[in-house]
Formats: sequence, structure tokens, C-alpha cells
Amino acid sequence: MENTSPDFAVGELWNPLSNRQDGKLDCNQDGHRNELMQWVHNVGGRVIAFDFTTKGILQAAVQGELWRLKDPNGKPPGMIGIPSVVSSTSTSFSKLNFYLSSKRSLL
Repeated sequence: MENTSPDFAVGELWNPLSNRQDGKLDCNQDGHRNELMQWVHNVGGRVIAFDFTTKGILQAAVQGELWRLKDPNGKPPGMIGIPSVVSSTSTSFSKLNFYLSSKRSLL
């Protein structure tokens, strides 16, 4: 980032969310969120990141788990509040493993 000084940059750090033994998302995704935020910080905060923490939480929330929309401290579970993106070609219809249907994607 320092060598090119772009006006706009988007990064993607795709790490798995934390899951329970039954395969469902763990209630605590702090590690995932913190790793992503640290990555943004390490590049000087001049990059917008795909917020896969929020993306994963939203997918579970719209399946009847709305309680996931805030963490145990009452805060959003992902990077909401700093520049982030929750959809990309990596999360599109062709990749059904991480797809949020258009019926459920109005935020």
C-alpha cells in the first residue's frame, strides 16, 4: 500500500469462522473479527475489507437466529463501523456455500 498509495483498495482475507462441534456457528466470533480488523490495521487502515464475519453471521441470522446480530457485549459481531463489504464475487450465487439469497439480502 505504501509503495503505490492507491486512492481506493479492497482486500479479502478469507479465514473460516469459528464453528461449534455440531457445525453451527460459534456464538463468539471475536477471534475472526479481530483477525480481520488487525489485517486492515496492518496495512495502515487504507483498505476496505470484505467483512466475512458479518456475512457469516447474517447468513445464520436470517435462518431464524436473529440473536446473532449482536455479540455478548451488545455490539455488532463483525466490522460494522469501519469500512467493510459483505458481498463479493466470492459470495455470489455461483458459490452456494456462502450465498445469501436475494429475498434475504435487503439491509
